[in-house]
Formats: sequence, C-alpha cells, structure tokens
Amino acid sequence: MIKFLSYRKEEDSEEELLPIRVSYFALKMLKNELNRSLSLTDDGTDYDAYETLLYWALRRGYQKVGKEMPFTREDMEEVMDEVYFQFMALIPEFFSDEEVKPKEEVALPQGKVEEPKKLTRSSKL
Repeated sequence: MIKFLSYRKEEDSEEELLPIRVSYFALKMLKNELNRSLSLTDDGTDYDAYETLLYWALRRGYQKVGKEMPFTREDMEEVMDEVYFQFMALIPEFFSDEEVKPKEEVALPQGKVEEPKKLTRSSKL
C-alpha cells in the first residue's frame, strides 16, 4: 500500500504529493539506524525515530512508484516540519485490521485428520 503526503517546500511553491510506504523494510531500517524500535502506542515525541521512519518510508514509496527520491536523510527535519501531522495520522493506516485480515475465510478440515505417513529410505513415492 502506498499513501501520499501533501508537501510544499516554500509557501509559494507548488504542492507535491510524496509517496510513502511504512512497511517491514522501513521499520527494519529504523531499528538498524537507531538501534531501537518504534511503538505504535508512542505519543509521537520520539522525533528522531519519526524522522528516520519518514526517510525510509519515502525511500520505499518512491521506489514503488518508480521514481528517484529527491530528498536526503538531512532533508527530513525540513520535510517533517511540513508533513508531521499528516504522517502521524497515516502511520496507523499501514497497520489497520483490514490489512491484516485474510481476504477470504479458509475452511479448516472437519472431523479426524490423519497423521501424514512417515517416509523412510525404502519408501516409494
């Protein structure tokens, strides 16, 4: 899933849509870079963690839409200054129940289930 942040570098500049994807990759890179994880119950004040997460979410978002990311890691404070509340509101959407639930119910076998036969070297398939 890709979401977009509305971003203006300057007051008089044209609005850009920045693709983000908060995924396993972004969370793993956050852990690798800061040596700590981010909690979804965090109150939003771990600013270094959110800047780092934004960077990796943007990297993956731009990759998924097939474009080169125009920002560096050092740009994240400025970008976050413009998109902080949007970003914080979008993070839970990447972990919603709808994303986790299977699309269809899988029927489990009813009644007695036989144990699989054990194969030996002399067994023929």
